[in-house]
Amino acid sequence: QVKILDRSNLILDIFAKRAQTAQARTQVELAQLQYLLPRLT
Repeated sequence: QVKILDRSNLILDIFAKRAQTAQARTQVELAQLQYLLPRLT
């Protein structure tokens, strides 16, 4: 299987993997949720 990513999602995944502080992880999670919201509704 191949995972298909668009550019924005790929960038958010990179940020999520590199986030080191709790604040950075929270900011990335918020950005990911804001990105996903319009795609779920």
